[in-house]
Amino acid sequence: MSALQSLKLVNQRRPNALPPVLHRRRKLDTKLWEQIQLAQAQAARPTEAAPAPRSSSMADLPAVKEEAKRLAALMERLQKETDPAERRRIMVETSCAQ
Repeated sequence: MSALQSLKLVNQRRPNALPPVLHRRRKLDTKLWEQIQLAQAQAARPTEAAPAPRSSSMADLPAVKEEAKRLAALMERLQKETDPAERRRIMVETSCAQ
């Protein structure tokens, strides 16, 4: 107990500014914490749902169906044709809408 009584207490002055190393350390800690929070929020968020199907698609339109049939018939003719001039004519016919 005598050792405690022999100690002398003095006031200590607190530093006004943080040392540069401590300032950088706190800044890095804050940025890492923000990144962790963003990653956790992104992981907790459900994935985006697929868009709702449209009520009518392009394939259901009568004009599109007719054009698809026409092109399919032309492609069959093109596969069977051996004459280069006739093949060119068929190719032109496929590229021009009627």
